[in-house]
Amino acid sequence: WTSATGPALDRLRDHARAIDAPLRVLGRDHDAEVEARARGWRGSEVVVKRPGRPDLPFATPLVGAHQARNAALAALVALDLGGSHEAVATGAARTSWPGRLERVEHPRGAVVLDGAHNPAAAAALASTLRTLGVRPVGVLGVSQEKDVGGILEALLPQLGGWYATRAVHSPRALDPERLAAVG
Repeated sequence: WTSATGPALDRLRDHARAIDAPLRVLGRDHDAEVEARARGWRGSEVVVKRPGRPDLPFATPLVGAHQARNAALAALVALDLGGSHEAVATGAARTSWPGRLERVEHPRGAVVLDGAHNPAAAAALASTLRTLGVRPVGVLGVSQEKDVGGILEALLPQLGGWYATRAVHSPRALDPERLAAVG
């Protein structure tokens, strides 16, 4: 199962053909549909629907439409491997992904942590922040080899301001002055 699109999907299809493996694409193949309803910072409610089989409703604490879709993909794989509806729902409810739209409460206000590391992830983060109705101040650090312009283009319009920084122990970290100059 995948929800990949564009060149990533093309590469997955090529590789699946090369190793004679099945590949199902969520939303394109009619093996499953996903409905998701956001619960704000509490995550999402998801229903996986498969023709001729009972629906699988579950909740996940992961925040954002992209994470609901990822949880649905994981649920489909688990079901294909013989997992029960109960086990899938329990696992989804217990899921945590530190550093991915993780909200940490602080006396001066909540802090949101996210490791968006490419333009697609930055766009998903920006979309979720927009849906949540927040425009936080960002503290951004990026590795030199990343698509810095693409990340900033996707994310900056949703931020209420931002500071450039870097991971001091990473030799790959982009200098904050260079990061600020791109933005």
